[in-house]
Amino acid sequence: AKRIEKGPVPVVEALRIAEQMAEGLAHAHQRGVLHRDLKPANVFLCEDGRVKLLDFGLAHLLGTDGVSGAGTPKYMAPEQARGEEVDQRADVFAAGKVLGEMLGEKRPRRLERAVALATSSDPAVRPRDGQAWLDLLQATRNAAERPVRLRRVAMLAGIGVVLGGVVVGVV
Repeated sequence: AKRIEKGPVPVVEALRIAEQMAEGLAHAHQRGVLHRDLKPANVFLCEDGRVKLLDFGLAHLLGTDGVSGAGTPKYMAPEQARGEEVDQRADVFAAGKVLGEMLGEKRPRRLERAVALATSSDPAVRPRDGQAWLDLLQATRNAAERPVRLRRVAMLAGIGVVLGGVVVGVV
């Protein structure tokens, strides 16, 4: 929350934080635990760069009664706010809201889609759990890095051609 107060988080940093949040959610979800109150104040940025999810005080075990309603309204999935039964996709909704908040209003197009999917009012559109959210974020990052890799390869190939021409010219 304090980092967001300083202004938009750079894309690379926001994506790194979001991926680590997703890893934390995936870990909880694989064990049948819903956080139900994910928000910037419950995401701790450690000095060593790691991200930790805090305050599982409203957490709930999947498959037991009473999974609805609790949470911070701004980050609650619509079905959670209506007091309906929720699943892991409610945590993904909150994580998408946090990522959107980190990025601010000027979001890169490549991340806008990920935020839109995570924060869809239709739970069926959202990634099913923390692992699916992590997979989407990593695919988004990999797609963004691909053009950089291609430009690097093209540049190296060009340098090779120039150097080859210089060597041939010298001989």
